[in-house]
Amino acid sequence: MDLVTITIIASVVLIVGATIFFMLNRSWGSSRSTPSPTPPQHISSESLDKDEVRRLVHQGRKIEAIKLVREHTDKGLREAKNYVEALERSAALPEEIDPSADVSAIGNEVRALLLQGKKIEAIKRVREHTQWGLKEAKEYVDAFESSL
Repeated sequence: MDLVTITIIASVVLIVGATIFFMLNRSWGSSRSTPSPTPPQHISSESLDKDEVRRLVHQGRKIEAIKLVREHTDKGLREAKNYVEALERSAALPEEIDPSADVSAIGNEVRALLLQGKKIEAIKRVREHTQWGLKEAKEYVDAFESSL
């Protein structure tokens, strides 16, 4: 073997090794445990104009909505962003959802539907009673199912 062949083989081995390293590193870094289902966080401030936040979100002006939440609450950027994104996913403002009252009222119904193998129907019922988005309702039903 001449020097050019050895150099090419070494280069290919290094490139393949680096590619495998980055792919494994990326997949390991993204594996997270599923968080327990919780409703979106509660943000309370009498000076926050919730209708204005809702209007900005519906107009697609998400950054302005986040700035408004930050200006009128003591929340940081991440908390304000999570709040606005939760608002974006649901029809109701996050703090208007009362999970303890609504979900506990249909707990027996959700249990019965899960025992009958009607998971999708259970998710639909949770969404109807809580005004949660699909993701939140599914996470709740999944957690409920794992506790059976």
